Amino acid sequence: MLKSRFLQITGAMTYTNKAPPLFKDKFHIVHQMLLAFNKHYENNYSPSWMNCLDKSMSSWINQHCPGFMYVPRKPHPSGNEYHSIADRDQGKPIMW
Repeated sequence: MLKSRFLQITGAMTYTNKAPPLFKDKFHIVHQMLLAFNKHYENNYSPSWMNCLDKSMSSWINQHCPGFMYVPRKPHPSGNEYHSIADRDQGKPIMW
């Protein structure tokens, strides 16, 4: 695929149809998608009796990325922290 075509496609993609808030919100463009994702899990997922919670870091050097944090106890302490749950019975990882 040509780069120009890729840019056309990604330029037409959007995650929200809501107007930006008056304050600076780095996550505004994905809030609506996250709400839909969470609603989907609320309606379609029933956890089993055993789950395992894990916190992990996605390393970032750029401090201006949305959600940037510094967690000293992590091997790569700068970046975004993610919480994931693994369901033992269904074997499905769930990311929040």
